Amino acid sequence: MHGWFRVANLADDGEHLIAGHDGVNLLPLGVTKNEPMIRFFRRGELIKTVRLGELLKDLSHLQRTVSHYFWGDYLGLDKRGRYVVETVENRRLAFDISTGRLVAHDRDVRHR
Repeated sequence: MHGWFRVANLADDGEHLIAGHDGVNLLPLGVTKNEPMIRFFRRGELIKTVRLGELLKDLSHLQRTVSHYFWGDYLGLDKRGRYVVETVENRRLAFDISTGRLVAHDRDVRHR
């Protein structure tokens, strides 16, 4: 697999890689809901891309910093093997690493 990632988590199975946004938790001021935020790979092949509009209910909740917007944090893999993020809207979202689909949110997600 070519390239590099600032945010990357390799699953215990050694087959799935989850990559986050190169800005980590900061996004450029001109960001749109179509910004790729999480990419799920299996053996180097892209399975799914999760976009900002799928993580946040309302982009007006982005928090302005001096030069960027803060969107949330990548928490990584939990004990159940799901990939977890926490957004600026105080939502925790868990994704199935084999499909990239959202499988749990908010109170259903207990990280680590």
